[in-house]
Amino acid sequence: MKLQIKTYATLLSLLTLLAGLNGCTTLTKPVESIPPVTIPAMTPPTPTAITPPALQISDWNALAGWPDDDLTPAWEAFLQGCNGLKNQTQWQLVCKKGQSLPQTDTAALRTFFEQYFLPYQLSNPD
Repeated sequence: MKLQIKTYATLLSLLTLLAGLNGCTTLTKPVESIPPVTIPAMTPPTPTAITPPALQISDWNALAGWPDDDLTPAWEAFLQGCNGLKNQTQWQLVCKKGQSLPQTDTAALRTFFEQYFLPYQLSNPD
């Protein structure tokens, strides 16, 4: 009988221990809910006035005084510029043709400028 009482005592001790452990459960912290992300509504950009570029290709006839201007100062500046530009491939043909023109033939100079150059109109957007 001694064995049985000891077995019952051990069993009773185990049950008491288990009952005690059952009461000692660890409480888990409740998961905090994360608020949903709200994306602000997209608003279309406010239309702005379209500003023309400051430089626009123009027409030779739009230049005030172009048919009557003395082109000698512009021609001398062009030839002077060719001294520095004549070694650059894109300027060789233009400079060579320009140097062959007589400086006194205003109509030929005007035609040369109109053939090889583009006038630009400069405008201030303000």
